Amino acid sequence: MKRMVLTGLLFLFATLSVPSAAAGDSAKLDRVLRKLNQLNKVLRTFQADIIQRKYLNIIQEYDELEKGKFYFKKETDGIYLKKEIEEPRKTILLVTPREILVFYPKKNQAVRRKIDESQARYANFGIGTSVDDLKSNFDITYLHDEVEGKMVYHVLTLYPKSPKLKSYFKSLNLWIEAGTGIPARQRIEEPNGDYTDIQFRKIEINKKVKDKTFELKMPRDVEFIS
Repeated sequence: MKRMVLTGLLFLFATLSVPSAAAGDSAKLDRVLRKLNQLNKVLRTFQADIIQRKYLNIIQEYDELEKGKFYFKKETDGIYLKKEIEEPRKTILLVTPREILVFYPKKNQAVRRKIDESQARYANFGIGTSVDDLKSNFDITYLHDEVEGKMVYHVLTLYPKSPKLKSYFKSLNLWIEAGTGIPARQRIEEPNGDYTDIQFRKIEINKKVKDKTFELKMPRDVEFIS
């Protein structure tokens, strides 16, 4: 349970400091960021199937594969994000401009945390965030390109700057689709060497997402835990 809460909180934070990239890599990074910025200027909604798995460094094994749905919507008052894990155990992460909520239906338990605007802005890790915002809060480097079937991905690495954020995670990798600028995969590495790999499938951009998607109804007797 604590691990799921931490994973949820990791969706809320981001900030980076690495050696300067070579000139060629710097030029490549600029091109990738321009494409990402072009997408983010027009992005209003993002929805996809999600597949995620956590690697546990202490035992050097992967945890159970989790599958579900991911929804993102940009509104005038901020961003709304929902990650609904359906297999193997239902868990719902909901982020609004005011709070983060994690609900465990089987145990009828939930965790609620108040957040401020600056935290909510980075809950989406690159989805719908302007490049200027990313640059002001991250050191970003181009790592390499990866080819998977007919798809080419530009892989970027981000490192948090502030000590507080560094205590939550060590680095973040983004796999950006070369043709579209869509962030199709993320890997969040924690200070202890654990990492969570998140892949988005069947991505749909700017397709209507109903407001009620971001409503979370829980039983009246739900237990809120710390």
